[in-house]
Amino acid sequence: MNPNTFGALSPANQEITRRMQEIGFGTIRDLPVIDGEPQLKEACVIKRRKLTRREVKATFSEDFELKTENIELFHTLSEIQNGVIACLEVQHGLPCNIDIVENAL
Repeated sequence: MNPNTFGALSPANQEITRRMQEIGFGTIRDLPVIDGEPQLKEACVIKRRKLTRREVKATFSEDFELKTENIELFHTLSEIQNGVIACLEVQHGLPCNIDIVENAL
């Protein structure tokens, strides 16, 4: 199996990928990362941005090739290992900006 496909992702990474696709445009705030995996929980705040122009609905398939933005997100999660993403900005269903909370020392 190609490691850069949706089907090759862990369940947690599949969940965040699907959630970003559903959001389309918006943010996920206070996203815990444990052992390099995103942990979508009730404490996470999801804001969806409603565009004034006509939106194209996302179509979902069982497996697909990951975009570069997804792969970069998963590399970042792996680097964080244990921490919090203060804000994950989503555009067109893809991660585009990541604000990471780090300890000062």
